[in-house]
Amino acid sequence: MIWHEGDRCRGVLDTARDLGRDVPGDLAVIGYDDWELLTQNARPPLTSINANLQQLGRQAAQRVFDAIDGVDVGTGTHQMPVKLVIRGSTIAHR
Repeated sequence: MIWHEGDRCRGVLDTARDLGRDVPGDLAVIGYDDWELLTQNARPPLTSINANLQQLGRQAAQRVFDAIDGVDVGTGTHQMPVKLVIRGSTIAHR
């Protein structure tokens, strides 16, 4: 199960626990933003994808400024790497 907002993932973890389900034994939960306040304090800690949103914002702003200055920024999709940060919501504690 993948959600894109940390607070929803926390809700999934809490609901699973309330229903007697084991995370990650019965289901695995993965978030997307890797917001440390939510991921580290979740029970179990939430596995999440870190999209480096700060760098993404910098690059987006730079492209806007370049376009305003008449620089050819090209067209299409520009991809940036993401990092999977594995925590207890997808693997058993060791």
